[in-house]
Amino acid sequence: MSERYGVSPKDARHMLDHYGEKCDRLVDEHERHHITGICRIYAWNLEKTEDYPARRKVGVGNKKCGWLLSELLHWIHNQPLS
Repeated sequence: MSERYGVSPKDARHMLDHYGEKCDRLVDEHERHHITGICRIYAWNLEKTEDYPARRKVGVGNKKCGWLLSELLHWIHNQPLS
């Protein structure tokens, strides 16, 4: 298994600036799909192998979760060309 997918604060800021975003935020499933273009099952499988940004829970005891925008943008920006 690879090292857990993560982005340094410097890289996160660079990605947000590159895409014109003022601040980092959590995005929901619908927006995640719109940003990455990959289906939920494929994203889930990549997440299990730690090759994709992990979901983060929103609040305590809440079932809601989301992904950090900076990590999704970094993941897209760093995909190998096929």
